[in-house]
Amino acid sequence: VQKYRPLIQNGIDPKTYEKRTREVNVAHNMRSFVSLANEWVSVNSLAWSDRYKQQVQDRLMTHVFPAIGGKPINDISAAEILEIIRGIERQSAFTTAQKVLGNIRKIFQYGGAIGAIYFDPTAGMEHALAKRKTKHRAAIG
Repeated sequence: VQKYRPLIQNGIDPKTYEKRTREVNVAHNMRSFVSLANEWVSVNSLAWSDRYKQQVQDRLMTHVFPAIGGKPINDISAAEILEIIRGIERQSAFTTAQKVLGNIRKIFQYGGAIGAIYFDPTAGMEHALAKRKTKHRAAIG
């Protein structure tokens, strides 16, 4: 009863308030990765060139969305993300794997900043990336 007094004093029906709060929480928790990713691209692309924006969208559409795009953002595990990265590495596309992981990480960081996710499954994942053998090249002299 005490928690409803401020609502009643402000002319807000407590039942309606509770119902609306539950609806918002359910909608927020069911948000898909693709919707969060598209929002992240939209917010950040103002500072990007058109070419870079297209590259980011292409990477997401090619490598990420087929695997986890439709999943609720809070249901995505580190293992699922690692499988995406391993699949790219199996094609010997190590730079692409790093870029895709970076994009996924930034999307989850954005989700954390706006309160859409509970945890970031990409934390520490850079340690799981395959290391390329360094090729030393002769200096041009």
